[in-house]
Amino acid sequence: MNAAIEPFMNLSRRAAHQKSLSQLEVNLRLALKAQAQCVRTLEVLAAIKNPPNVAFVKQATIAHGHQQVNNGARREAA
Repeated sequence: MNAAIEPFMNLSRRAAHQKSLSQLEVNLRLALKAQAQCVRTLEVLAAIKNPPNVAFVKQATIAHGHQQVNNGARREAA
């Protein structure tokens, strides 16, 4: 887990030691992008480890009135 946060911490420390405002801003922007990427990576890893439940549902044909449903292969007229 520390390896995932390390780029953010490194860039944050680097930004804290900058003298110019433009360099401070650049380093903080990079730090926040690194943090966002870390969060996204951890979310993906959590989703891989605990996949969401998937339901396979057959088609429900519900109509009020007339409805034609063509399920299956199409037949050629003779």
